[in-house]
Amino acid sequence: RGNLSTYDAAYGTWGDTSIRDYYRIGWRNMAANTGERTLISTVIPPDAVHVDGVFSLGLPGDTRTLVLIAASMSSLLSDFLIRAAPKSTIRRGSASRLPQGWSPRFEEELLTRYLSLVCMTEAYSDLWRSVMFDGWKWECPVRNARDRRRAQLEIDVLVALSLGVTVDELVTIYRTQFPVLYKYDHEDYLFDANGRLVPTEIRQAWKRAGSPDDASRFSVQARTAIHPSSGVTYAYDLPFQTMDRERNFREAYARFERMDANSA
Repeated sequence: RGNLSTYDAAYGTWGDTSIRDYYRIGWRNMAANTGERTLISTVIPPDAVHVDGVFSLGLPGDTRTLVLIAASMSSLLSDFLIRAAPKSTIRRGSASRLPQGWSPRFEEELLTRYLSLVCMTEAYSDLWRSVMFDGWKWECPVRNARDRRRAQLEIDVLVALSLGVTVDELVTIYRTQFPVLYKYDHEDYLFDANGRLVPTEIRQAWKRAGSPDDASRFSVQARTAIHPSSGVTYAYDLPFQTMDRERNFREAYARFERMDANSA
């Protein structure tokens, strides 16, 4: 067992302040080049520490830019740029070569969506307040699975627009470079009428039943499951549906293009 004070001292400082006192962007060091995603990142709160399985960066005194960098890193395009040159680890050099994937005209849209995905607990209340200028509440983050997927998809589109990538190019990258994600979208990620992600056992039973939308053919009992972590029982509501990421890309791209044109 190590000495905590020695560990804290060795963790490093930015100026006279411990690195641990800041929000930082952290990402998984291991590169899963053929997985669902390769670049897996988030913002980690103050006091959080990590070993070499995670790499991180910070920007003391500029949380707004930190969040914009984090939003850009979370995008499908940044992921593609990492996996385009297969590697075993993702360290500082790889991250530093990523383009700054945001345009000033889309900054507020990116900030709002990214913070709504990351700021899930009060550990992020200071980050939320410093960027959004209002207090964090339980209702601030997006918690619904379908809405979270939509927010991340819109980040992908905003980064593409900022970098001058067309929607056809974005769709092609998704279809050809992310086959595992494509498969999950078309076969595994199923949402109920309230936007909740349907558990595997219910999804499989629903498919065996012929994928009915009629409750008389797929009972409430068949649509009920106990959450493995919380122990809470949920009944998932019909109709169930998958989400068409390519169509959603095109719809979001057109919407943001119109918004940009109207604000010019």
